[in-house]
Amino acid sequence: MTIEKLLIIRRLVFLAIGAVCVFYGLYYLLFGLTERLNPFVPGIIGMAGAVILMLASAIGGRKVTQFVFDELSRAEWSKALKFGYWLAVALYPVFGVALWQGWVTHAQAFAVMGTFTGGVPLLYYCWLDARG
Repeated sequence: MTIEKLLIIRRLVFLAIGAVCVFYGLYYLLFGLTERLNPFVPGIIGMAGAVILMLASAIGGRKVTQFVFDELSRAEWSKALKFGYWLAVALYPVFGVALWQGWVTHAQAFAVMGTFTGGVPLLYYCWLDARG
């Protein structure tokens, strides 16, 4: 396992998890949860991504993993978490008004805010990581 391969695996895993979470949030907001969407899929995808990253890191070894998860990676992850935090905070008044006006249900607000809070930092990290 090379550094470049582990970087690509990490980016693809984060992209897949983030995209699934954001897709679920948008779908639930627009259509409500239907029988076609299993509500456990984001969690299953997240756990599978964690296993993939652990296995790839174990195969790559300590040196490769240290290069991939370096100071820049930690700084970008910190930025992504801060962005995700402030997005989550911004969603409270947005969904507060939407609930007050009756545009969404409590279940929709809870589901969308939860999936966005988990998925957006992962997607933002991928964007930061791709920029270099």
